[in-house]
Amino acid sequence: MGTEAEPQKLFSNQTSVVNLQDTTVVSRAIERQVGLTPNSVALISGQQIFSYQELNSQANQLAHYLRSQGVGNHSLVGVCLGRTQELIISLLAILKTGAAYVPLDPAYPDQRIAYILSDARVSILLTKKNLAPKLTDKLAVIYLDREQKMINTYSTDNLAIAIQPEDLAYVIYTSGSTGNPKGVAIEHSSLTNFLYSMQQRPGITDSDTLLAVTTISFDIAALEIYLPLIVGAKLVLASRRATIDAHQLSRQISKHQVTIMQATPITWKMLLANNWQGAKNLKVLCGGEAMFPSLAEELAPLSQEIWNLYGPTETTIWSAVYQYNCDLPTDCRTVPIGKAIANTQLYILDDQLQLVPPGTPGELYIGGAGLARGYLNRPDLTGERFIPNPFSPQQSKTNLLYKTGDLAKCLPDGNLECLGRLDNQVKIRGFRIELGEIEAVLNQHWAVQTAVVIAQSQNLLAYYVPQSASEMTAQAIADLRLWLQAKLPSYMIPGTITPLASFPLTPNGKIDRKAL
Repeated sequence: MGTEAEPQKLFSNQTSVVNLQDTTVVSRAIERQVGLTPNSVALISGQQIFSYQELNSQANQLAHYLRSQGVGNHSLVGVCLGRTQELIISLLAILKTGAAYVPLDPAYPDQRIAYILSDARVSILLTKKNLAPKLTDKLAVIYLDREQKMINTYSTDNLAIAIQPEDLAYVIYTSGSTGNPKGVAIEHSSLTNFLYSMQQRPGITDSDTLLAVTTISFDIAALEIYLPLIVGAKLVLASRRATIDAHQLSRQISKHQVTIMQATPITWKMLLANNWQGAKNLKVLCGGEAMFPSLAEELAPLSQEIWNLYGPTETTIWSAVYQYNCDLPTDCRTVPIGKAIANTQLYILDDQLQLVPPGTPGELYIGGAGLARGYLNRPDLTGERFIPNPFSPQQSKTNLLYKTGDLAKCLPDGNLECLGRLDNQVKIRGFRIELGEIEAVLNQHWAVQTAVVIAQSQNLLAYYVPQSASEMTAQAIADLRLWLQAKLPSYMIPGTITPLASFPLTPNGKIDRKAL
């Protein structure tokens, strides 16, 4: 496969984003919107309601205060705050100073927070006294609850600071194979390219209301926070309790007449399992893990649109989008991830970094404007995962491709299907097995809400959450085994099938396979 035309068959690159001019920095884009709609509602947090002008003014006061405390261009500022307006104001303020933020979920263990602060070489932390982790004396801490009166004395004017598109916006820490998390460094230009692409598809306007449910330590929170604020839409910040309580979450959707919500499959299943009645004007965004057709089929009559989103943290949140239309290719075991967002290239390659034919599985590589700067203070790991682009280097911001570790194939219509992690392929008794294939078959059974399969000591172990408690019996398990035997070869049948009331979850809302 050696012609220059062949890559066009194997990835899809949408049209470039319009010239962003002075909006290539997130805070400037939001300030521009403040000038257009100063009195419109920007944020609802609990009982607190903020107009665009009020939100911007408070962020400016904190930004001026941070500058007075030594925060400036290229600083890294830790943020450990709960899901209140203070979190949103703090993130905006940090961006306005020219600094980048390192988000820390207060629910994280103190040891993990301490590791991230040390690894990122954060010199200052924004938090509140009741949330502050156990810290060393080397770290400067700003307690917002103690300093608020002083912060209120600072100017409400926008800061006149030069911020470049290539400056860092944030550093997100993700799980690492060594047991310690690694920091992914994202620039403003990558974030704004993503936001303006999302504005067009799946789409958002100033008449929308977005409900934010994602922990700040998960990168998709950036979509929830910034996307509505750059277009004049309304951002509703769900409390931590609401994000894990289906009844509270459904009430929030109804109360605020939410039109856009982004969540992992587990959260959508949580709503469905608690008899959520849906919202006809709701645009469902689903990502973080594979979306099975059964989930999309259940959500379809309860919502206006369903979008499946895919992307690693290293390529800025989402890199591919797909609108579900109830007409999937017959051989799809999951909902496709679709096609590339703006200024993004997707390649499916074999072990020799050669393009594979359509329909043939291979590893997914991503290039373009969304690529991270790399892993913070980890040039070795950066060089391992961000490789030279052998195809069209002039199209890539950094002439690099990110090695995702995900298996994918190109469908006949040009959309891509993600087939799971390459490291989810195991070899048991000489047979190479894709764990995702077994999970897909289990998830097709009418009694199964969610299923996970893991390999341990040359054995396959299956776990499932049933649609109802009555499906946790020995008879139900036997029925599932017969279902699998009718669809899979014997070497792919799990040795044990265990029902669970719920799956253990990571702080990001994904299934915690290690805990299983």
